Amino acid sequence: MTQPKRKLLVIGVDQMIPYLMEKYVATGDLPNIASLLKKGVYGKALSSPPCDTPTNWTVIATGAPTFIHGATSFYLHVPGEPLDLGLSLRGRTQLSKYCNAEYFWDVAARHGKIPFVINYPAGWPSNFEKGAMVIYTWPTPETLPRQIIFKSTVEYSQASSNSELQLQVQGNDSITASLNVLESSRASPKLLFTLLKSSTADFDTLQIQVEGESTLHRIKVGEISEWLAIKMETKHRELPCIFRIKLVEIDSAGKTMKIERSPVLNTKGWSQPDDFGEKLLKNRLTLEAMKTETVPYMMPGTVDAHLIYARQEVMTLAKAIEFAKKELDWDLCFFHIHHLDTLNHKRLAAMFEPSPNYSEKAAIKAERNVRVAYKIVDEMVGYLLETCVDENTTVVLVADHGAIPAWRIVNIPLALYDAGLLHYDWNEKKKRFIIDWSKTKAFPYLEPTYIWVNLKGRDPEGIVEPEEYEQIRDEVIKALEAIRDPDTGNPIIELAMRKEDHPELAQNGERIGDIVYFLKPPYQIFDDDLDALDPTFLSKRIMKKGHAYEAKHCFGAHAYYLPQTTFGDYSIAVPLVIAGPGIKEGVKLETTVNLIDLAPTFARIMSLPKPKHSTGRIIAEIFK
Repeated sequence: MTQPKRKLLVIGVDQMIPYLMEKYVATGDLPNIASLLKKGVYGKALSSPPCDTPTNWTVIATGAPTFIHGATSFYLHVPGEPLDLGLSLRGRTQLSKYCNAEYFWDVAARHGKIPFVINYPAGWPSNFEKGAMVIYTWPTPETLPRQIIFKSTVEYSQASSNSELQLQVQGNDSITASLNVLESSRASPKLLFTLLKSSTADFDTLQIQVEGESTLHRIKVGEISEWLAIKMETKHRELPCIFRIKLVEIDSAGKTMKIERSPVLNTKGWSQPDDFGEKLLKNRLTLEAMKTETVPYMMPGTVDAHLIYARQEVMTLAKAIEFAKKELDWDLCFFHIHHLDTLNHKRLAAMFEPSPNYSEKAAIKAERNVRVAYKIVDEMVGYLLETCVDENTTVVLVADHGAIPAWRIVNIPLALYDAGLLHYDWNEKKKRFIIDWSKTKAFPYLEPTYIWVNLKGRDPEGIVEPEEYEQIRDEVIKALEAIRDPDTGNPIIELAMRKEDHPELAQNGERIGDIVYFLKPPYQIFDDDLDALDPTFLSKRIMKKGHAYEAKHCFGAHAYYLPQTTFGDYSIAVPLVIAGPGIKEGVKLETTVNLIDLAPTFARIMSLPKPKHSTGRIIAEIFK
């Protein structure tokens, strides 16, 4: 008897918190997730430190802990490189060439399965013979931008004093105009417009021609052209781009005209294969980029605007997954969404009564925002269950890390400076303190929470002799353990350790710092300023702040804590739901599992070998 073809859908929700998910399931706000819970197994899972995005989406995809796969948060230091080089290469941990472990989707592809990976913070680029990998909206190094130019509206007139916006009368039946696709450059590809009359005496048709090409496109008011293809010089290189034109209005006498040009979209370098990305574009299954460029967990604009955009992004992504199901007939799909992470960084402390940021009014507003964000997740889950899941598909709902409320910033570089381990000199020209490598014995990374000894023979600027290595590690640990909150006198460091000290934390690897440290809640490091994550310099303002001070922008965190950390009802642990054929129904796991256990469990579900570097176990207790 032929075995059914097993399929796998991994729904990744960055920074989903078990307490909040359970709360909104209980209030009836998440009916689709509630149905998954009834049909499957629910439990909690622990991240692999550092409890951050690239690290743990890599853990989920490989079954390997951090010391094996080497994707250390957003900032990776490779021994032998200058100690600060990784700080200028944010996000390279998401690239497959920096991952030392095998991805589950590569195992599946090797065994004839068709993978589809989209918007996932690990594994780019792929080399699937079948299937596809798509960046979508998640920023990833060494990719090309999907959108080159934002959309625009252009109004023309015969009376315009601007020659580029002037309608030129060529005769009784013809009026012409042109448009530089990149408005700021006369050297950009040009569109030639001709206003025409059809069967009436009125102008009612716009003819469009890409300069140098023979194809003519004609549209009437309210219509949108076919996709127009051009080659465009960009700061990256010449790229193949597509866009469309809509005729908004036209004066019957041809005196005025208004058009809309869609965003100009690049079809190369963000999807593998490229032609699958072009299909997504032409089927309107991508989202126009936001004009404010930022990292994903920094929120531009208002919370309400963020949630409106988040819903559009999430539902468009769900439709792209549905399209890929029809187009590729994928056997396994991995993806992630990120809007909960962004919102939690802004709102968690306002919902947490012990926080100084808490007030009844602020809590009501924050809770309303968070509830809406979770409902967006549930809407997406429902859509995918309806369109992409059949009786042979196992659905996994999982996060990479949770989060806890936070409202105090710890100043690790200053603590090491005060201990004589990190040295700065004032630079009058730059008006800030600049690191002096010739006197620096230890250098901190902040995400991940690692400290590297500036070791002679290993590090290009190394000054610490090998025989002094252990002494400097002792001094670093002592300096960290001595950090106290100046307002309360409370210790800030939960654990400072040599990387080999706690095998259960899986930190004894080449890319792990010589010292690993974890904070106590409510302390965090990042406060919405990426420059502050670069300890090669300190501003006077930060130098004067002391070892701990009040946060101004970020009020939820995760990357700095031990995986089992809890704070009130909040946790770094994540929710895990697995439902599908052969899975127990309505069962809650009695013990917490680890994210490294997922890839071996995926392999069992799909009757495939586990990834070769996986150290996790099969979660056997979920199976009937």
